[in-house]
Amino acid sequence: MVRLCHDEFPVKFALALQMAEKLIQAYKSMGAHPENAALPLAWVRATYNGGPSAVPSGTGNRPKCKCSCPCKGSITNWDYVWEPVKPRILAKPPVIKPKPVPAPPPPPPNPAPAPTPTAATHKVVFGDTLSKIAAKHYGNSALWQKIYQANKAVIGPNPNLIKPGQVLAIP
Repeated sequence: MVRLCHDEFPVKFALALQMAEKLIQAYKSMGAHPENAALPLAWVRATYNGGPSAVPSGTGNRPKCKCSCPCKGSITNWDYVWEPVKPRILAKPPVIKPKPVPAPPPPPPNPAPAPTPTAATHKVVFGDTLSKIAAKHYGNSALWQKIYQANKAVIGPNPNLIKPGQVLAIP
């Protein structure tokens, strides 16, 4: 704004930068929170000499500032007001950043496929019967027909004729 005053009214504001520096020094030396005026002065000088997008060569903008104001940095753009050139009634209102939408939670991992049941087998030995095999695997000899139904192709039409060496599936 100091540069705009100087450029718009060169004679009236010939000493604009010097006046701005003195005002900043006076303001920063008094009040409830006196502080070093070096950084605000650096910003005024940078923008006076380099325009609105200029920045001072120092690092940061008050990196140790304990901000106690309610402003949370949510204003993304704003318009300037300079009464001699742009009155307040022509200024555009600030635009507030929309609150970020939280990312949806990641989808749950795919469930592991159910393990394929491994079919138990029994190799027939001399003296085996389907009843003995059922008693061994199921604890109940009456379930021999279950084994027979699963192994008809191996055993054949007679459940009493199982032979040593045959491998039977135990369902």
